[in-house]
Formats: sequence, structure tokens, C-alpha cells
Amino acid sequence: MAGKKEHTGKTLLMIACMILIGAAATVRTPAHAALSAWEDHSMEVMFIALLFLIAGGVIAYLMMNIRMRRRVERKLRNSELNYRTVADFTYDWEYWVGSDGTLRYTSPSCERVTGYRREEFLADPGLRERIVVPEDREIWDAHRREKPEGYDLRFIEFRIRRKDGEVRWIEHTCVPVRDDAGGFMGYRASNRDITDRKAAQDHLDMYREHLERLVRERTAELEAEIDSRRQKEEELDLYRRDLERLVRERTAELEDEITRRKSAQDALAVSEANLRRAQDVAVIGGWNLDLKSGELAWTDGVYRIFGLPPGTRLDYESFLASVHPDDLEYVNKSWSDALKGAPYDIEHRIVVNGAVKWVREKAEVEFDDNGVPLKGSGIVQDITRRKQAQEQQYILRQQLAQVSRVATAGELTAALAHEINQPLAAILANAQAALHILDGKAPDLAELHEILDDIINDNKRAREVISRVRSLLRKEPSKPEEVDINSVIHDAIRLMKQGSDFTGVSVRTELADGLEPVMADRIQVGQVVINLFANAFEAVSELSEPPRNIVVTTRMDVEGEVIVSVEDTGKGIDEGSLRRIFEPFYTTKETGLGLGLSISRSIIEAHGGRLSAFRNPDRGSTFSFSLPAKNKADVV
Repeated sequence: MAGKKEHTGKTLLMIACMILIGAAATVRTPAHAALSAWEDHSMEVMFIALLFLIAGGVIAYLMMNIRMRRRVERKLRNSELNYRTVADFTYDWEYWVGSDGTLRYTSPSCERVTGYRREEFLADPGLRERIVVPEDREIWDAHRREKPEGYDLRFIEFRIRRKDGEVRWIEHTCVPVRDDAGGFMGYRASNRDITDRKAAQDHLDMYREHLERLVRERTAELEAEIDSRRQKEEELDLYRRDLERLVRERTAELEDEITRRKSAQDALAVSEANLRRAQDVAVIGGWNLDLKSGELAWTDGVYRIFGLPPGTRLDYESFLASVHPDDLEYVNKSWSDALKGAPYDIEHRIVVNGAVKWVREKAEVEFDDNGVPLKGSGIVQDITRRKQAQEQQYILRQQLAQVSRVATAGELTAALAHEINQPLAAILANAQAALHILDGKAPDLAELHEILDDIINDNKRAREVISRVRSLLRKEPSKPEEVDINSVIHDAIRLMKQGSDFTGVSVRTELADGLEPVMADRIQVGQVVINLFANAFEAVSELSEPPRNIVVTTRMDVEGEVIVSVEDTGKGIDEGSLRRIFEPFYTTKETGLGLGLSISRSIIEAHGGRLSAFRNPDRGSTFSFSLPAKNKADVV
């Protein structure tokens, strides 16, 4: 508009100058006026008339142009009025910034979006930037730095802090405003409050992530289940192949037997019947217990185990009636714990027709969402034969231990006899000295008292030696007690040294202080230490030259177990013997029975420990066993 007004002023100035020039051309002095004639001035008059005609046309054109411009401006004002009328009532916050950066218009919706009134934005141009939160100001600054000719439409999202302190999300849309010639006149912007939409989007994103996590977890579970099923299928397939192989082998044996001995068909039929009966006895049955009604359902296998006719109506109380009285409290407590979520895997006795059976029960309890138990299901297995076998194995192990103790005692007989001879010789010498004093005229009673004390002490020494041998040879059941493992090692070494030639053999002990006691049978553990020490002594005695060293160490490991190690510098054990050294009747000695290490391992394992052997990196071997400390044994 200002450019058009300047152009009009220049046109009027030019016309005025032309009129003045024409007027100057007509001015004459009085002398000249008297001499002029029409023909002399006709051209000037016509030129002046033409100038007035042109000026009138230009003035008419300018007047018409001014009227047209006023109509356009009126239309623009009406258009702006219409725009403001729409913008004032729009839900979003609209504003218009001129090319010079001044805020020319802002809609009343700014107060709803920001809490600030329109007048505050118009009076304070920097307010629009200050309400942007500092964390998002870089987004806003980068948007403002962008050249307006670089985009036609631009969207950004950022946060503002309302006048009341609340933070809201804004979707900002702006578009450049240009005139008909393409000149930049500023830009219009629309700001929409998208906080609720953002919250909904965040909720949807969170829900999507939750679903994705659930899908991943479920996929992992399914993959694990598929792997487990595949493994079980492979195991079943292997078991099936083994069964098929056994069936083929058994079938071949039966066919050969039938071919050779047709007359044994009846005996074979009896054998097969016995085999089927044995399988029926060993069957594993299942059961289900409805905890609401108390009704108990068994499979036929369990009926056979409990000696009841199939179909007999049962409940938990009738089941307890079959439990051995001594195990009744244990079974009841285990089931009560299972109803609280504890695992249920127990072994107990039942009474069937007056006979005692051992059964193993394993079950799971199903709970509702509130943790209330609904039902239980499990299996029952007759383990009577296994228990009997374990009992026989325990008796056999005790007998083997007794045999080993006797053998060990036989090897120590010479040493023990030598030790007993020492206190007996001392007693004889002291007694002779006492008689010599008594034969004197004035016996020294104080000296006699000392001699008698020596005789008593020597007698105690002899009794201790005999007591050790009797304890070693005594056939008694295992009696666990608190045992100081260091004292057991001291006794074993002292017992081995008596009567043995340890010349050239270095025996060193590295026993840890403050070891926890172990719950064990002192005689049996002492037998193990003696056996390991005797093996180490034999290993180093075979060497023709030093070093001949034996090192006995004790320590506590991080798992609460006492570790005992016997290390020697002998020739060591070859790999083949190392794999079989704990097998019964396997020995590398010409006169050995091959039972010492086998019995020692059985004793240690019966106490809940482990016995192992390995070659030393340089030379010799190390035998090591572990026993649970008393505190750990109490927990277990």
C-alpha cells in the first residue's frame, strides 16, 4: 500500500512540473506582447492545451485507481474481520506474526491453552518463547531459525508451562503469509493442546510394550516347552529303542530256549506269570484329592499297593488309617505344609494286612487366585524292595568296614605290641626301684610316691593303647557325635608312628584353627584317616631318595564343609588306576585286598561327604575328603 501511494505522488509532481514549464513558455514582456501575433503563438497555445488535456486524463486515471484501491482495502478489512471472527471463536490458539517479527494478532483461545490473556501476549512479545519448557526450547529455537522460504507448512511438538505451572503438550503448525507478488508478509500459526492425546499415546505405547513383553515371554515359554517336549520325546524315543532292543534280545533268547527245550514251556509260562505279578507289585499309581469334599480317588495300582479292592470309597481319613503310627505325624505335617505351598515328596511306611510297606509319595496342590487350596494330585510308588536293599547295603557296608578295621588292626599289631612293651618295661623298672628303696634302712617315701605315680601313668598309657585297639575291632553300629577332625588326625598320626620306621619321611600338618566340629562316627572317620595316611606312607617309602614328604591339611570351604587332604611326594597314580582306584577289590599293591579306599569312600558318603583323588602337578598324589560341619548338618 505504501509503494502505491509513493508512485501516485511522483506522478502528480511530474504533471505539475510540466504545467509550470508550459506556463513559463507563454510569459512575454510587454514589448514583445505588443508585437506578437496569433500566428506567432498558435503553437504554444495548442501545446498548452494538450498539456492540460493530458493532465486531466492522468488525474482522472489516478482518481479511478484510488477508488479501486479503496475497494480492495475495504475487501481486505472485511476479509481480515471475517478471519478474526473465525479465529476468535476457534478452539485452537491462533496468532499472526508480521514480517518484522511483531505479533499482530492472537486469538482469545490463548488463555484456555496457556492461562495468559491475549493482551499479555500483545504487550510482551517474548512471552511466547518463555512459556516453552527449557528442555524443549532447542526445538522451538531451531524452528524459529529456519528461513520462511524454506518451507510451506511446518509441524513441531513441544511442551509449555501454563501460567498456573501446569505443563502441557502443544502441536504447533505454522505457514508463511505472502502477497500476490510472493513477498513475505509474516506467518500464521495454530497451536493445539495435545496433552490428552499424548497421554493416550503414552498409555497405548506402554500397553503395546506390555503386550510385546508378554508375547516375548510367552514365546520364550512356548519355545522352552517345545524344547522340553522335544527332549522328552528324544528320551522316550531312546527308551523305546532300548525297549525294542531288549525285546529283540529277549525274543531271540526265548526263541533259542524254545528251540532247545520245548519241554520247558510250562515252566516258562509260570515264570512269565511271576514276572507279570512282580510288575503289578512295582506299579506306580496315581491319586486325586478333592479338598472341598475330602473325596480321594485312586488308580488300580494304588489299590494294589494298599491292598484294597478297586472301587473302594476313600477319603483322606481312610488313607491316614493305613499310615504307620510312627509316621502319622510326619505325613500329616508334610501334607499341611504342602497345603501352604511347600513341596510334597516324602517316604513313609504303611501297614497292609499287618505287613509294613515303604512308599514314596510325590504330589502337587492346586490353588485358586486367593491362595486357597482346591485339590491335590500325585503318585504313590512301592519302594519296599529298595528300602530293604538299602538296609542290606548298610549292613554289608558295616561288615566290610569291620573287616577293614580288623585288617588295619592286624597291620598295626607289631606297633601296638611295641608301644605296650614300653609302659610295661617302665612299670617293671619302677617296681624294681621301689623294692630296692624299701630294702634300705630308711626308705625315701617321697621318692616312692613319685615311682608309684610313674607306675600309674604307665599303666594308663597301656590301657589307652588297648582301648584304641578294642574300639577299632569292636563291631558296633555307627554313633554320630560332635568330632574335632584335628584331634582325629593327631590320634591317627600318633597311632601310625608307634612302632613304624619314619626315618627319612617328613610328616607335616597344616591344620586350620577354629574348625567347626563335624557330626560323624569318630572310629569310622579315624579309620579313613589311617587308611589314607598308610597309603601315603607306603607311596613315599618306595622312593630311593628324598624328598619323602607327607602333608596333612584341614580347612573350611565357603559351603560350610570341613576339607581334609593327605598329600604325598610319591610316584603318583597313573590315569588308568585313578579312574578305578575306588572300585571294590581293585588294588595296585601285591598284597592289598582292594577294599580300603572303597570302604573309605562308602564311610565318607554315608556321612554326607565326598572322597576324591588326583595327581599332583609336580609329583605324588593327594587324597581329599569333605564332611559337612555340624551347623550345616543340622540345617540339612
